[in-house]
Amino acid sequence: MRILVVTQYFWPENFKINDVAVGLIEKGHNVAVLTGLPNYPKGKFYKGYSFPKEKKEIHEGVTIYRSPVIPRGDASSVRLFLNYISFALLASLRVLFIKDKFDKILVYEPSPITIGIPAIIAKFRFKAPIFFWVQDLWPESITAAGDIKNKHVIKLVDIFTRFIYWQSEKILVQ
Repeated sequence: MRILVVTQYFWPENFKINDVAVGLIEKGHNVAVLTGLPNYPKGKFYKGYSFPKEKKEIHEGVTIYRSPVIPRGDASSVRLFLNYISFALLASLRVLFIKDKFDKILVYEPSPITIGIPAIIAKFRFKAPIFFWVQDLWPESITAAGDIKNKHVIKLVDIFTRFIYWQSEKILVQ
């Protein structure tokens, strides 16, 4: 099976999805990852990575398509917003230039908002179902963190999150 993993964070950043992708390779699947330029957790690009240069690389059999992003910097609200929105927009464009074909799309992301847009574009581009692995419940996560209190913004985030989940074939939870 040909699987596209859509995640903002991937090797050399340290997240569970790295092991999952390699495990799928070991089971005989063809796996590619659409991700951003690594800059987590320090907020600056890892050595050898820079904006606007897009990269395609191979790690342990996994093809990695890199999308440019604005690095998270000092992780202030503004910098995080710019990081998240830049990934959502630029990864959505990057999807259009991937020449491979995929049977399934696996989404791994703490925020459905940032990853939902490129995943939905990939769904239609490759005519493949989305399997969304939920890491955080939205909008509950942002309201619990106290970052956003505006009822209208929370309602908008809730509607958009439900739309993204509705686009998924399956929603996987921990």
